[in-house]
Amino acid sequence: MTRLTLIYDGNCFFCTKCAEWYSTRSEGEIRASQSFTDEELASLSLSRNDVDTQVWWVEGSERFGGVDGVGRALLTSKYSLVGRVLLWRA
Repeated sequence: MTRLTLIYDGNCFFCTKCAEWYSTRSEGEIRASQSFTDEELASLSLSRNDVDTQVWWVEGSERFGGVDGVGRALLTSKYSLVGRVLLWRA
């Protein structure tokens, strides 16, 4: 099974509240960026700056940042329609 992880900046009130909301409605793991060591981030091909500047969704070896990350995360919840709308490109 592919590991699903949402990485968010635990310093931001808005991001934290969104992650808490998502954690009650999702199938993925939710982790604040501060809970990762630099070695763990490097194994995900992410830097400390990456995770401190935007949300990341990790599916196995694939990673998606920002709105793409949020959209992909929402696809795993009962709000998948919202995720599809976020990922839709004109």
